[in-house]
Amino acid sequence: MDVNEKISGLVSLVKLPNVIVLLAAQLLAAHYVFVPHESFWTLLWHHKFIFMLLATGSAISAGYIINHFYNIRRDWINRPQQSLLERELSMSKKLYLYFFLNFLTLVLAAFISWRAMIFFAVYIFLIWIYFHKIQSRPFWREIGVTFLTAYPFFGVMLFFKAWNPFVIWAGVLFILLLLMKESVKNHLTLRGDVAGNIKTVLVEKGEKFQSRMFYSLAAMVIIVLLLAVKLHLPSRFIYFLYLFFVMLIIECLLYYRKNYIMAYRFIKLIIISGVFALFLL
Repeated sequence: MDVNEKISGLVSLVKLPNVIVLLAAQLLAAHYVFVPHESFWTLLWHHKFIFMLLATGSAISAGYIINHFYNIRRDWINRPQQSLLERELSMSKKLYLYFFLNFLTLVLAAFISWRAMIFFAVYIFLIWIYFHKIQSRPFWREIGVTFLTAYPFFGVMLFFKAWNPFVIWAGVLFILLLLMKESVKNHLTLRGDVAGNIKTVLVEKGEKFQSRMFYSLAAMVIIVLLLAVKLHLPSRFIYFLYLFFVMLIIECLLYYRKNYIMAYRFIKLIIISGVFALFLL
């Protein structure tokens, strides 16, 4: 078996680009939101914070592996090329890697504190519970995947003991956008979800209900954006919020026209741009 194919299969299995983006988002959030008085270099030399980032990356990578175990049939339909690459690794090796990454997560967390070890142990357990019990339940599935995506950011907040109105506002906005992303994704994975007996909102309630849910979430995002006026944010960040509003309108138009591929890519762009907008604070 070609080594390059093995490496490509491993990168696809743990979705390494997604992990890197999430860790970069944690770093930006730490610097610009939770401890704005600290420089990047100070954060990068903060060994316990680095251990937390590594533990997060390890736990998320393990989560993607268990996602592979539970969704093999769906992925063969929705992600045929990636699934072919992932077949280069045997199921036993994937299982060993899953347990190793979870063990590594707990070891890294132990270097931070016993509380961090409990935090990540709970995260590992919740990921397993989600795939074992929650993924097949509509509504709870979308809420569950959103919560698991946001969970590492709660870890950063607890690590720095940071809590302020902007953190609450940004957290609510982030969660609503993630729920919108899942609403769009349900359309893209519909065939695989039906084949894999995964009961999403779209599968159970139909397209009209899913659309109402999407537009309701978009309306809530607009309300949250309007509330930003009360936070007395820098004017340059307020200007970005105007652009954010325009991007949201474009997203709704893409969804209305049923261009779900572009809508999914664009909502991810909106989320990523929101993270990098922290530079404007």
